[in-house]
Amino acid sequence: MRRIVVVLFSFLSLSLYAQQERFLHEIAVGANGGINFSQVSFLHNLPAMFVQLGDIGMRGGPKVGISARYISMKHFGVQLEINYIQGGWKERFRDGDYVRDPDGKPIDFSGVKISRRLDYIEIPFLSHIYFGKKTRFFVNVGPKLGILAYYGDLKDNLTSEQIGVFNPNDPRIYDRGHNSFDYGLSIGGGLDLQIGRLHTIVEGRYTFGFGDVYSNSKSDIYQRSNNQDVAVTVGFLLPVKTFYGD
Repeated sequence: MRRIVVVLFSFLSLSLYAQQERFLHEIAVGANGGINFSQVSFLHNLPAMFVQLGDIGMRGGPKVGISARYISMKHFGVQLEINYIQGGWKERFRDGDYVRDPDGKPIDFSGVKISRRLDYIEIPFLSHIYFGKKTRFFVNVGPKLGILAYYGDLKDNLTSEQIGVFNPNDPRIYDRGHNSFDYGLSIGGGLDLQIGRLHTIVEGRYTFGFGDVYSNSKSDIYQRSNNQDVAVTVGFLLPVKTFYGD
């Protein structure tokens, strides 16, 4: 009996080892598209200037890209993407909001709207964790690099009296320079449905930017002006190579 147990244990161990070693690796490529909601979080260096900020809202725009995914082991892989996202921010002052001009005179800002479009080429490098077979639930998480591709003109309904309230060095209102690179962290999750060989993927993703749109030294207007994005996309991945590991 003892020998039988040893033999069975050895056989089971070899079988598990063989299954692990013969895991089917998969390399897949594809495309994705959807909508991106973005905003820029501003924080003044001077607290007294907070009154010059309206209520920051999210600006909607398209997101499109290509992706490549490598499933390297059971429940785990890596994913690289190159996306074009339309971002930026918008803000609105409430009815009854007043902002004082440099002479101390209160200026009515009721209904004032300000927005600026910022488009980025975004390159996320993600860890891909999944559960399931034909129908998979997954989490993607990892760093991303952003390159500013388009810096749009300011859209506003400001009068000449209202625009005179702002500091002439305010880069949010005037073109006073901006950073061309961004970096941050992305985390998302969703559903991967495999029909035949094609993977159809629905994902929601949040990205927090660690970089700033504008310079953030102590002598600058803002100590923070970072991007935040929420995207919902549908993608398709097609395996181009599958192989068993050694």
